[in-house]
Amino acid sequence: MHQQGEHSREIGDILVVDDDPTIVEMLTELLLFEGYQVRSGRNGREALAAISTKRPALVLLDLQMPEMNGAEVINALAGTPFADLPIAIITATPTAAEPLVGRSNVACMAKPLDLDALLAGVAEAVRLANLDL
Repeated sequence: MHQQGEHSREIGDILVVDDDPTIVEMLTELLLFEGYQVRSGRNGREALAAISTKRPALVLLDLQMPEMNGAEVINALAGTPFADLPIAIITATPTAAEPLVGRSNVACMAKPLDLDALLAGVAEAVRLANLDL
């Protein structure tokens, strides 16, 4: 897990979690360019550790990962102070995410990602997170 964007203007802290380093790098670069602070992880265990260290405004979470998948992360957060954390599942199999998307704080974006839609969703999640401060 690593942290980037410490010198960018902090308009929101985004946690990107995917076992594909190419996707993590692409999303990190895009979000840093847009001015967000970005942290990343490679699996669900790293996601939970990062969330417990500092609550992000939004988690971009892959569904299929080794060690602990995205569904397991969401279920682990249930019943904790992070149960309402905004999560966008990023997956190549959106139908697999359907049972999770029924929750009020979980959305789904299909791979390959529509970057304009992704940025719009990130901006809205960060805006809502900042209203809660």
